[in-house]
Amino acid sequence: MTTPGRSGGTPRWVPWALLALTLLAACWRFPFLTAQDLWFDEVFSVVLASQDIPELLRRALGDQTNPPGFYLALWAWIHAGGVEEWWIRALPALAGTLTVPLVVLLGRTLGMRWGTALLGGLLATVSPLLVTMSVEVRAYAPLAMLTTGSLLLAVRVRDGQATGRRGAALALAAVDGALVLLHYFGALLVIARVIAAFVDSRDEERDVRRRVRARAMATALPAALLLAAWFVLVLTASTGGTVGGNASWIPAPGAAALLGFGSLVVGTFGSALGAWAVALVLVAATIVAVRRPRGAWLIVPFVLPLLLVLVAGAVTGRSLWVGRYLVVALPAALLLLAESSSQLGGILPRPWRAAPAALLAAWAVAAGGIALFDGPAKPPWSLIVPALAAGGPATVCVNEPYVGLPLQYHAVRARVPVRVAELRECGPESGRAWVMLRPGTEASLAPLRERAARFGEARSLGTELPPVTLQRVEWPRE
Repeated sequence: MTTPGRSGGTPRWVPWALLALTLLAACWRFPFLTAQDLWFDEVFSVVLASQDIPELLRRALGDQTNPPGFYLALWAWIHAGGVEEWWIRALPALAGTLTVPLVVLLGRTLGMRWGTALLGGLLATVSPLLVTMSVEVRAYAPLAMLTTGSLLLAVRVRDGQATGRRGAALALAAVDGALVLLHYFGALLVIARVIAAFVDSRDEERDVRRRVRARAMATALPAALLLAAWFVLVLTASTGGTVGGNASWIPAPGAAALLGFGSLVVGTFGSALGAWAVALVLVAATIVAVRRPRGAWLIVPFVLPLLLVLVAGAVTGRSLWVGRYLVVALPAALLLLAESSSQLGGILPRPWRAAPAALLAAWAVAAGGIALFDGPAKPPWSLIVPALAAGGPATVCVNEPYVGLPLQYHAVRARVPVRVAELRECGPESGRAWVMLRPGTEASLAPLRERAARFGEARSLGTELPPVTLQRVEWPRE
């Protein structure tokens, strides 16, 4: 089966353009690997990946936030190159960089012109969500890379000749298995690409339609079995506990969340008007793609994860809407935007046909550049920790071990006498002490108040996921 736009040979300039785009993506990421200190989730990733494999799996089961795929990959990465921050962050940066050429190849596989596919790659290069996740030691940049690879292989399995189909099908099953082991939301992409295959084959002859759908489901089966096995382990390990309690902090989504996700796909210059403009263009691009021959492969992977998250929240009463989780919808969204600019250019007079693509590219690069340098700053833990110990050994009291992870990590790295202890372990014998808490958990200070402890002004450290405050503790004099 021949797909549109793939006749003839590849122009000589295309490999050079693809190489230049990949190098631009690397330059947009690698120089910033050590610009900010590791924060809560990143330290958690490093701590888990520094354990031996049995302990890593045990802690991942206890945490329940993600399956262990990324921690295992980071374990291998650390054993290959050490625990320096630049090396640790190089893993997601590499994944984020490789996502760019994969987006271009996916666009070509879907029949887009080289110019349109390369525009999709440029959007991936500067996308605020992908760039941010590319310098964060979490699963999201690898998730974007494997999402793009899954869609690419799924389309090739759909269209491939018999001689190469088996190898592509095996590769697709492996990629989907890795997806669901990286993050639970990887399953949303697997579901989406199966549904896309069903929709895309609806006009085929009965036998062809049946074979296409059977292959789509068969290649997704290993991922389903892997995820089911992990769920069984989680439920077994959670006997007497609460499953999914770590998601209790996620706020319910609304219109602002939808606008916010659009702002993560393409930069918006930090303005509400820009956010609305991007959201409207995404909606228009989705509508335009309905009439496209391969539109299902873009519409379903973009729209379905968003809808499933909203439905799951409504059914369970527990929100799952976090922008970074929805990175599985990002590659399809970027190609939808690129394709819509091409479609719009096609109806304009010849001198203006490149204008929509040029305008979109200029907007994305300018807004993405601003987002790169104007994003949320992580606390300078490597400065905070020595400051706490400036007057001698100090203790930081926390009501949740997770909250104290960055302090403990950077204190060990800097070799300064700052100890992190749980609140029940804190008292006058702790000496100079501070309390670090998430807002809303101040009730946990009751035992210290019973011991006549006095607290200074709570100062926000400007953190997110979770926000925390730091305040001085003074003990009564004997």
